[in-house]
Amino acid sequence: MELEFRHRRLRVAYENEREAIRLWGLGAGKRYGDLLETIEEAKEWTVLYTVRAMRLHPLHGNRAGQFAIALTGRWRLILSVRDNVVIVEEVTRHYDD
Repeated sequence: MELEFRHRRLRVAYENEREAIRLWGLGAGKRYGDLLETIEEAKEWTVLYTVRAMRLHPLHGNRAGQFAIALTGRWRLILSVRDNVVIVEEVTRHYDD
């Protein structure tokens, strides 16, 4: 699948693991890149639901239409999908925004 990034900082963190680790810590920084590589290799979005380790789930309320994947601890990756393109919206601390 194709990846797009809401902000330049998210793309830089994907391309440079050291930057991701600097932004979100060792565990979340490493997992960020690994998850995005898995998403990029997937043929279609529905396949990602079968990867239990991703813990992919839809969001509700004011985030309806977006999806979350747990990185580590309270860190989570927020995504949206449009025409088989995954848009990386943000990395956030769940319940601590």
